[in-house]
Amino acid sequence: MDISVFLAKVLGPYLFVMAIVLYANMRKFKAMLNEGNVPFFMFVSGAKSLLFGLLIVSCHNIWEADWKVVITILGWFLVIRGILRLFCPDHVYKVVQKVINSPSAFCIVALIVLIIGAYLSYFGYMVS
Repeated sequence: MDISVFLAKVLGPYLFVMAIVLYANMRKFKAMLNEGNVPFFMFVSGAKSLLFGLLIVSCHNIWEADWKVVITILGWFLVIRGILRLFCPDHVYKVVQKVINSPSAFCIVALIVLIIGAYLSYFGYMVS
């Protein structure tokens, strides 16, 4: 199986489901973030983002003008997000709080993640 198809089959449903979970549990997610150990959360989420981003980029750094570039962009996004969370956790946390405290911004982010998940799922399962 092509690595692009494999990653689309894994990342597509994951992003799709996570977008629905985030939207459905917006209040719980906001409370969890406000009550939790922020430095620990930023470190763990930054380390995981960096790890998964590097895994994606190392096996899928494809810059072609088709659907596969979405996976590469997602990988680089995770690398950058991980680095920012590790080196600038306070600034990132302020941005995250602004998004969470704005229902419209939170819904837009969830919608974008949902669309990317559906897009990758389509190419992973329907086209392959």
